[in-house]
Amino acid sequence: MKTPRRFDPQQLSEHRKRLVEAGYTRHSVFLSRAVFQLLEANRRRGETLGAVIGRLLDSHLSERLPYGDVPAADVRRKAREWEKRIRHAQNELRHAQKAAQWGQPHTIRTWLLREDGSGGVVVTANGVEEFSQADYERHQAEYEKQQAL
Repeated sequence: MKTPRRFDPQQLSEHRKRLVEAGYTRHSVFLSRAVFQLLEANRRRGETLGAVIGRLLDSHLSERLPYGDVPAADVRRKAREWEKRIRHAQNELRHAQKAAQWGQPHTIRTWLLREDGSGGVVVTANGVEEFSQADYERHQAEYEKQQAL
């Protein structure tokens, strides 16, 4: 997102309206130099001072989940890791196609299994297709038959 070259009071008033509609309230505070330096030390790139304070308060004051519950951040992290595995497999298959151009053996697809055993995806260079655990077991049985011949 580009930073505007000049201050626009109209955009600021619209932004404030959106914040109020979303349930935010405005507060003015006086901070000591030590507290301000502490906030600056915890600031992430591109983050406003208000966002830093909000993030730190949310992380320290948020209700703790009971033992055994999976936090939403952990679920999102696992989903990102799964997507990363799929992208990595697709990149590997695309690079394998270069070997095919020279008549060398190459991989045309790969199976990624989910950790919970509920199935997975078949990854090709051109796409991804879901499969169940039963599909995987049927495929394994066919493969073992072919290897026995």
